[in-house]
Amino acid sequence: MPKLKVLNLVQLHRSSLPSSLHLLKNLRTLCLDDSTINDVAIIGKLKKLKVLSLKHSFIKKLSKEIGELTELKLLDLSSCKQLQVIVPNVISELLQLEEFHIKGCPIQWKVDVLKELKLLSNISSVELDVRDNKLLRMLEVQFNSIKSLEELHGFKNVELLQLAEFSEDKNSVEDSKFDLQCNELMPLFNEKNLKVLDVWRVNGLVALTTPSVARSLVQLRELRISNCGMLVEIVENEGDATSSKIVFDNLKLLSLKVLESLTYFCSGNYSFNFSSLEELIIRKCPKMKTFSQGMLSTPKLYKVNYEEMEIENEGNDLKKIVYGLCKKKDEINSHLEVFEFQNGLAEITWQNKSKTLEISYDKSAYIPLGPIQRFHKLKKLQLNGCNYKEIKTLSDLLSLEVLDVSWCEMLLSPLLSTPSFQNLKVLAVEGCHGLVNLTTPSIARSLVQLRELRISNCEMMIEILENEGDAVWSSEQVVLNNLNKLSLEYLDGLLYFCSRNYSINFPSLEELIIEDCPNTKYFCQGMLSTPMLHKVNYERKEVENEDNDLNSTIQRAHKEKIVQSCGKDSPDIRLQSQMIVQGYGEKFPW
Repeated sequence: MPKLKVLNLVQLHRSSLPSSLHLLKNLRTLCLDDSTINDVAIIGKLKKLKVLSLKHSFIKKLSKEIGELTELKLLDLSSCKQLQVIVPNVISELLQLEEFHIKGCPIQWKVDVLKELKLLSNISSVELDVRDNKLLRMLEVQFNSIKSLEELHGFKNVELLQLAEFSEDKNSVEDSKFDLQCNELMPLFNEKNLKVLDVWRVNGLVALTTPSVARSLVQLRELRISNCGMLVEIVENEGDATSSKIVFDNLKLLSLKVLESLTYFCSGNYSFNFSSLEELIIRKCPKMKTFSQGMLSTPKLYKVNYEEMEIENEGNDLKKIVYGLCKKKDEINSHLEVFEFQNGLAEITWQNKSKTLEISYDKSAYIPLGPIQRFHKLKKLQLNGCNYKEIKTLSDLLSLEVLDVSWCEMLLSPLLSTPSFQNLKVLAVEGCHGLVNLTTPSIARSLVQLRELRISNCEMMIEILENEGDAVWSSEQVVLNNLNKLSLEYLDGLLYFCSRNYSINFPSLEELIIEDCPNTKYFCQGMLSTPMLHKVNYERKEVENEDNDLNSTIQRAHKEKIVQSCGKDSPDIRLQSQMIVQGYGEKFPW
């Protein structure tokens, strides 16, 4: 046992560790995750320990004995919900420490304890939270948050910096005191190794940085800024240059989102060179009319992601593109009768009279919800030939009554995945070959206004309602009270409306069309009620729905179709036909 190097005691249900633990002189790794241990003093005797993990444990304080682990390289105290105290002069003794994770702990931090982190010359990754009057201030430098920004200035070799503001009380944001200015942020950014900078919800910030500091960010690869309500510009106009040049040689991604006051990247007459910029995202920046005032070079930026639409950067003139897009956006309002916008093959058309929006041949993976929401009280949306993978963002369109989706072959099942289409009256789906089903029974119950459902040419569609596997008895009901018309056409793979034992009730269904669905032998497995459905349009023929038994009606019509398709020319074919009919009787005996 003295030679043991790794000990895993996950979920150990004891309040203290055995006194013999100190005999493990050569132990290198000790894992006590999810344990009920609350006293860890004896661990201090394991002098050769390099990895100590106490995630989700019951410890209440990090005692002074832990400071004796001078060879420790990783200490993980994440989510220790009872840990409130870090004894002073413990962290500073762990001189070999490279990773320190203490996020999600209700610790009452003291500035002196935080200062000890600066003494750890080998530290490369730190995660911690600092709570201050319901406000969780998080600063991530490969670590989360510091209460006083001045305490950060001793950290070197920072490559990832995230400055954000979190509130546990949703109403406390307006009262936030986290109102940093660029002169307070400058010391943080004066890092030649900084590669990723992410700033989120720093509401008092008016400008992110100065031209001189911007020039020092020579390694910066990604810059993301979002939800900073007071931010007017990214690089502050110091008024000290008419043609001074600012170069971001390595910046590849620039993302600007939900910046209500942003007017420019920079209002000064500086010359900007983004020689490596390949991705620019601009969303919900209503006051941004142009990118910058001075000269601007973006040789590798071929497209701009503006309000979730990909726009060609024609002529490599970013200022002109942004100005033109802002102008177009301002024109879209409730008084506009007709609006058309085209970018390559992609096209958006708006008809105000019918409140109809049509989007065609958009090759983006997700729906540009930002532009869609600008059309006042949208009632009808048509998506044609787009590459969208899902449409759940449409749930925010509360006035939507008609959804027509055609030849969007990248869509994945289920098509409707959120219970937010209560006002939808007509749903038409055609040529969406990636769909295996349309929606789930639970979502179907929310379609309380649905009048008409049309599905056609979806070659992979097996069933309309996905088998959630949650219905054992037929008492599990799916009711579409207002569904009047149901059309299923050219669905080669369709087996049934629903394969599970749900009780289906269509009290208003009067028209059912089934055409060229060769594998649909019956409608559903569970109980079925269609009191208003007297006839079925099956393969362009009207078939009586005898005894209001739709399953039997479809089964009978399908048998007759097979008999007719087999023909009456030879005894062999007639015999085959009889065998098929008999087989139906054995398999589906209703």
